[in-house]
Amino acid sequence: MPDSPDLSQRLLAQLRFPCGEVPEPGTIKNVAPGIFWLRMPLPFQLNHINLWLVEEKDGWTIVDTGINTQATRDLWDKIFAECLGGKPVTRVVATHLHPDHVGLAGWLCERWDAPLYMTLGEYMSAVAARNDFIDHEDVRAAHLARNGVPADKIQLFHRHKGGYAKGVAPLPPAFQRMIHAHPITLGGHRWT
Repeated sequence: MPDSPDLSQRLLAQLRFPCGEVPEPGTIKNVAPGIFWLRMPLPFQLNHINLWLVEEKDGWTIVDTGINTQATRDLWDKIFAECLGGKPVTRVVATHLHPDHVGLAGWLCERWDAPLYMTLGEYMSAVAARNDFIDHEDVRAAHLARNGVPADKIQLFHRHKGGYAKGVAPLPPAFQRMIHAHPITLGGHRWT
């Protein structure tokens, strides 16, 4: 976002949402048959994430989870109490390892006794990041440099060591593997 508050407000005013108004926190909005949009707050500059509920014959699939904060858990509790029509969550899908997408996967899976669906690479990367798999700063610095982080930015990563685990609750010890280009059925429709 631009630095100018006035410019930011003008740009926000220009946004048009094809599904109407944005859902309020703790509510869901039907955007297509069986597909519901919800938003959860984030405690940093990008202040929200869009998440999805897919209605199934016997329950609900959650697509992405929000970050591990009490505020997000409270909003999920409100949605569970008011929006699911008594049907359980039967599956949680995490699209990738970012904390706002997988942060509450473990909590949701445990709460609903539901499996987590993720790709192998994203699941293993999330587990590794949560467990802070590189313990030595020189090894971490070399790893970051090999992966394109500019030398003058590497110290930023050292200062934020352990931050990922704050945003991601412990993940389930097992998951259902999703594979690229292998469709998954959600709400009676095939998705890739």
